[in-house]
Amino acid sequence: MSSTASSKVDSLVQWLNENAYWRNDLIIKQSKFGGLGVFHPDNDDQEEDENDPLFLRIPKVNLLSPKNSFIYNLLHEYEPSNPDIIISEGMYALVISVIYEYAQGEKSPWFAYLQSIDFDASEIPICLWDEQDKASLKNTEVDLLNMLNPKELINFYIEVINFAKLNQDIISIPSVLNIENPTPNTIQEKHHDKLLSFGKYIQSVISRAFSVDNYHGLAMVPAADLFNHIEPEYIDGQIKGRENIHFICDGSVCDICGEQACEHEDSDSEEEMDEDLVQQILEEEDDDEMDEDSENEESDDEGHIEEEGEMSDHESGDLEEEEEEPIKEITMEYIQTLEEELLSDEETDQDPEEVSTVSMSDDEESGPIEPIDGPNEDLAKELSDSSKCCDVVLVRPASKEYGSELFNSYGNELSNPYLLQKYGFIAKENPNDTCLLSVQFFKQIKSLKEKVNAQKKQEIEDKLEWLEEIGYEPMSELIAEMHQPEHGHAHQHEHNGNACEDDDCDSGCEDDDCCKESEFDYPESWPLSIRIKFDGECTPQIYAILKLIELKFVHFKHKLLSVKSGRKLKSRIKEMLLQHSEEEIQAYNKRIVNWCQQRIEAYPKKVSGPHEELAKSMIRQEINILTKFIELYK
Repeated sequence: MSSTASSKVDSLVQWLNENAYWRNDLIIKQSKFGGLGVFHPDNDDQEEDENDPLFLRIPKVNLLSPKNSFIYNLLHEYEPSNPDIIISEGMYALVISVIYEYAQGEKSPWFAYLQSIDFDASEIPICLWDEQDKASLKNTEVDLLNMLNPKELINFYIEVINFAKLNQDIISIPSVLNIENPTPNTIQEKHHDKLLSFGKYIQSVISRAFSVDNYHGLAMVPAADLFNHIEPEYIDGQIKGRENIHFICDGSVCDICGEQACEHEDSDSEEEMDEDLVQQILEEEDDDEMDEDSENEESDDEGHIEEEGEMSDHESGDLEEEEEEPIKEITMEYIQTLEEELLSDEETDQDPEEVSTVSMSDDEESGPIEPIDGPNEDLAKELSDSSKCCDVVLVRPASKEYGSELFNSYGNELSNPYLLQKYGFIAKENPNDTCLLSVQFFKQIKSLKEKVNAQKKQEIEDKLEWLEEIGYEPMSELIAEMHQPEHGHAHQHEHNGNACEDDDCDSGCEDDDCCKESEFDYPESWPLSIRIKFDGECTPQIYAILKLIELKFVHFKHKLLSVKSGRKLKSRIKEMLLQHSEEEIQAYNKRIVNWCQQRIEAYPKKVSGPHEELAKSMIRQEINILTKFIELYK
């Protein structure tokens, strides 16, 4: 991580030894990819790593999260003046918690960890870049996605300043928040330096935060943020990660108390069952039954949380009551022994789906457990319950090509605009990149409306309104169903993570990605679906939307707009919008080629500024994507 202070590493490791389990043979040193990195010891003993894949385990109570911070009660009680900014939740709450904990100095439990972060050396958010840099990114994806507008950040800053003023009699105001009568204009004109400092806090937190569980939400995880990012590969049309480690924790806990099984969870389940029953009745009455849904499925959002498989069962030996000196060091073997003891003492069965831990080998015998005394006793007990911890585990051996550096993935699904916004860099050839053509589409719609009478203009607006409010979601669901990849064998067997666990499956499941449940992702709004993909093809939504615009209004009104049944609507959409003749496709492609050419012409002719090379690289990659479509269909 580029903004980690190398002079503070020893203090951080000491903090880890006192508050977590950190494998002590890992090496933290300068990385050729920027800043510090984590390296595997230079040896060839891969079998040792297979038996002991755990690199870091940290109790959730030791994470720097809003819920763990001393400031949380004040955040929770605060009533924001801006209803769009709830500072007790999400990234807002985490940024404020970090600022206040940092201001506490040695009083903060995370002092050594926070000292290891060089906030002054951090990048600033791209929305605070100077005008020269922003001009260089005009009409790029970053610009079209509105990432260069600082309005939200400044409004957040004002809200935090107001919070600090309100609570100054309880907690002194951190210097970065000490501004009188803040307004967007005064902050930008008179307090620009403090605005940049505040932006560096934001960038440091965003680039390091992990999504933990339903209770903690986003949190800073000491040492887990030391691992640098490695880009995924694009092989045979699929994106494959190359990371060496995964961040794992149990996310399915109560969002009220943080426990796995509690009365809150039971109450919520009953309410959900009642709601589901009512919904089912309504659907039956409306003849709108849908296929079996996936309401119990959960997806990994920032790409940082991965549910782990079932824990192995162990038999623990008999306890022998003997006095022993306080433990001086917590080792993985010691954690394993306590974990086995904890499992053997449980009187009730636990659903393996609710367990997230690193499975220990089944053939290891449990030795006698000695009573523990001393300052490490509480930590050892916390570490023995993996469901209350976050783990960093090895999933691929370190490569000699990169000097045995261990890499994480900051998001194998992130395109360059989002990598730049969150982490301050872009990938050279990012298979997640796309190029929007919505600006060109709306220009065509505007031109079309100028050429028709008021009635025809209203018909176009009615179609787009239907697409926005009703049609886009079922349309994209149908497209997703049509584009599900086929593996050649049924997915009716059990999986542990991505790996097939069915002994009867002989269909080549050695590949981790083979049996991975695949989803065809689609943008949350229809304008964002009008785009060219990395491989040079356009999205199927473009063809469907163009066909909708050309559809005779009488057919649209009676066969789409008037349909109430969801099942019937899907059938009509599939029939009327998703089936195209060869002549139609050729006509649509000709139009899209023109859009691509217009988009290329809209890029800045001159690029300059502190981030000149980055802007040039981003523009070059986007032009390459647009050019692929032009060459395919011109």
